[in-house]
Amino acid sequence: MRELALSPGLILCYHLIMAESIRVNTKKRGRPVTTGKGTLVGVRLQPDDLSAIDDWRRKQGDLPGRPEAIRQLVEIGLKAKK
Repeated sequence: MRELALSPGLILCYHLIMAESIRVNTKKRGRPVTTGKGTLVGVRLQPDDLSAIDDWRRKQGDLPGRPEAIRQLVEIGLKAKK
């Protein structure tokens, strides 16, 4: 049986090509990164209050999500107080 002799440069090139072709997607552990820098405030709302917020946000042009609608309503309330 005949042995093939590969040059060291060819072996290195083969290693680099194979290393690039085999990608392993490793998942990051832990909690996902939060999107905001502010302080999280958890609030429980009664069904009547939640439906009132949902009714208000449906009347808005851009249909904000519940968290954004609550932020906007708090801002409106704080400005009205002044």
